[in-house]
Amino acid sequence: AGLDGSRGAAVMLLFSENPVVALPVADEQKFRATMTKLAQQRLGAPVVMDKKAGPITVTGFLRKEGEKPRLAYVLSQGFALIVDEHGLGDVPALAALPESDSLQEDRDYLAPLGEAKKRENDVIVWLPSGSPALALSPIVNLFMTATLTPAGLEIDAVGKWKDDGERFAA
Repeated sequence: AGLDGSRGAAVMLLFSENPVVALPVADEQKFRATMTKLAQQRLGAPVVMDKKAGPITVTGFLRKEGEKPRLAYVLSQGFALIVDEHGLGDVPALAALPESDSLQEDRDYLAPLGEAKKRENDVIVWLPSGSPALALSPIVNLFMTATLTPAGLEIDAVGKWKDDGERFAA
């Protein structure tokens, strides 16, 4: 399939509410062949189109020439950023983000991630400051992990309060 199973994958929900899947790619040609086959068999989109957006190449899968792609991806920094037809406008900008704007520089994310790496986790969820999902909550950001164990589902959450949190004191 062209994927790198030794690295993690991610699903992002952007402020535009368009999901983006980030998959680690080891072999670009195999990945393209896998995506082409999936688009043909699952979406009925046999037409493959490569479109340049500055230095970025967006690979789209269409049902017919001239239509909007049903599925598209961009390869960037060893990952494929995959979107459906609604996320086409988001993916070139995401692929062009410099490392300084990535999670690699976000201290609010890196601190709980360091703790999370000390144990096995099935899912990590990060809701950064400004996330619409937190708009009505008393917290600024939220880092959560979930792990399914023989004893049950374990969930751990760490977040920053918008205020001193006194309203929740017993």
